[in-house]
Amino acid sequence: PQLSLSASYGSSYSDIRERPVVDGSGQLVYEKYPFFDQFKDNKSLGVYVRLSVPIFSGFSTRFNISSSKANYHRAEIALEVEKNNLYKEIQQASADAVAAYKRYAASNKSVETLGLSFDYTQNRFNLGLINSLDYNTAKNKLVKAQSDLLQARFEYIFKTKILDFYKGNPIKL
Repeated sequence: PQLSLSASYGSSYSDIRERPVVDGSGQLVYEKYPFFDQFKDNKSLGVYVRLSVPIFSGFSTRFNISSSKANYHRAEIALEVEKNNLYKEIQQASADAVAAYKRYAASNKSVETLGLSFDYTQNRFNLGLINSLDYNTAKNKLVKAQSDLLQARFEYIFKTKILDFYKGNPIKL
């Protein structure tokens, strides 16, 4: 239980307030109401006693406990969702790494094949059996395949570094 005691004092003043007075001839007239007279006449006093008995504080405690339990369960669910999201990201990173490796292997095979084809086309060009347009077309195909190989190689390296990050391995280039 809690017991408290308080007191208050207040007053008011207005500079446009007038008070009625009877003058010497018996007439009712209004005159300015002096500050200290208003202060004294408008006073208000108060004394207050308050008793507070915490009968229902058990309800708030029970509510706080159930609220904390609900927050704990929400946190557990949020943790499980984040674990599932992380697992999904790791699976996606693994699939991306496998796809990048397959693209790299295919690009490597393409460069080998187009390299042999370009050597054959170059020999034919040197013998005068094909024109310069066919020669440049074969050369451009080889250069594009080499460019695709470099891009696939860097993508594969990047995807494997992402997997290393998820594994907790230090990232080294």
